[in-house]
Amino acid sequence: MRKTYEIKGDIIHRADQDANKLGVTQNKYVNITLDTFSGLPRELKIIFAKCCMTQINKERKDKEFISGFSRSQADRRIRQLEKMLDFFNDFKNYPHNEENMKTVEIVDGYVIFPQNWIIINQSEARYCKYVYVIEMLNGTKYGTPHLIGFTNTPINNIDEKEEEEIYDKCEKVYPEFLNIRKMQVEKVYKESPEGYQVMENLDSWIKSPEIGIFAISEYGDPYGQFPFGAMIVRIEKDPENE
Repeated sequence: MRKTYEIKGDIIHRADQDANKLGVTQNKYVNITLDTFSGLPRELKIIFAKCCMTQINKERKDKEFISGFSRSQADRRIRQLEKMLDFFNDFKNYPHNEENMKTVEIVDGYVIFPQNWIIINQSEARYCKYVYVIEMLNGTKYGTPHLIGFTNTPINNIDEKEEEEIYDKCEKVYPEFLNIRKMQVEKVYKESPEGYQVMENLDSWIKSPEIGIFAISEYGDPYGQFPFGAMIVRIEKDPENE
């Protein structure tokens, strides 16, 4: 069966060059390419998409230490990898990790966040579904970084035991975190003359480095918030293979 397709001239030129390098005819090259990449199972596409993301991260990190022609070549490789990522993501508008952002694989997708955030449990990431960030009230004043971690517990369901485990992990990767914890001010309430509770030590509390654990929102969530561009991207699986 024969069909006619409209192909851009520059694509034909690149295909001809590749065919000549491989020592095959142009028709054979096109058929091999289509046969290889058409009808890929969704689970394979997910694997390849994650490989592309990993390499994009590496290329961007390496690019910081090169310049001139080498940097130009790196930019070209990144653009090609992004095209491949779009293909393996079925051309859905999943966000790419931009400059100064990092991507980490999780169990059913990936998370994008600023490169200067400190990861507290990197080895657990690929087995976890949820992502959280530890942020401090007055963090800029105290010079505290953002710390990011991974869990299989919905963030709103994290109990005191897991919270303590999270803080212990923070101290291991960022020892100053222990001092920050000691500087926290516990809220003290008293009854007002009108009969309702008010914070007695509001002035001192509001100046302290209060620690909070916040969920990273999912891309596409209409109610989600994405401070600093951080977001979870879920990669849809093929229902037929679930």
